Parts: sequence; C-alpha cells; structure tokens
Amino acid sequence: MHHFGKCLCGAVRYQISGPITDVIYCHCSQCKKQSGSAFMAFGSVKHTALQISGADSLQSYCASENAERKFCRNCGSTLFWQHCGNYGKTYSCFALGTLDTEFKPQDWQHYYTDDKASWFEIQDGHRQYGTEP
Repeated sequence: MHHFGKCLCGAVRYQISGPITDVIYCHCSQCKKQSGSAFMAFGSVKHTALQISGADSLQSYCASENAERKFCRNCGSTLFWQHCGNYGKTYSCFALGTLDTEFKPQDWQHYYTDDKASWFEIQDGHRQYGTEP
C-alpha cells in the first residue's frame, strides 16, 4: 500500500511505500504551540520508505535537543519531525493531517498527557503516557 501526502500549497509532496507504525497523538507543549490545537497526530515510517519531492521548500527547526521539526517554508504546513536519538536514525515521523490517501490506524497512543490542554478530554480508551514511553 502506498500513501501520498503534501503540504497546503503543494510545494512539498511525499510518498510512503512501507507500513505506517507508531501512530501517536502528542500533547506536548511544542506540538500544541506548533499546531495551535490540543495535540498533533503523527505516524512513523522508515527513512527508506519515505520519498520527498520539493525538499528544497522544507525548512528545519531544532525545537529541542530531542526533536528536529520540518515544515514548508512557503505555506507553513507542519510535515515531518525527527527524533534526534537512535529512533531518528531509522525512522521519520510525519503529520497524519497531511495525508491525501485514506489511512485508518489500528492502534494509537497518547504521549505527554501530563501537558494535555486543560480544555480537552481524552475519551478514546487508548494508552496514555504522561511523558514519552
């Protein structure tokens, strides 16, 4: 199964040719600030399964020692982030909201629920972690 996605203006497009794993809803303060919402939804893919076109329109931002975030420099769409630790050497995370193809995760998790927005209730019954497991 192939998945396709892009930023709002279409300058950055990507194709995923492998399984999407580790679907998370991240409630950390950085994700809330970047999205302007209660959380961000991400999936993970192996670097070898992700092909990006228009990468010259990507802007990187090292949000912390743990996360490098990538967004379109034209429209500002959040697209990818990469763990700066060992996980990031093999996997990239991408914003699920940028997918153009249908994707229905079988399972997901909530990370950083200790930072959860006070005005948002998690009601889906999936695993929750106060920080990152």
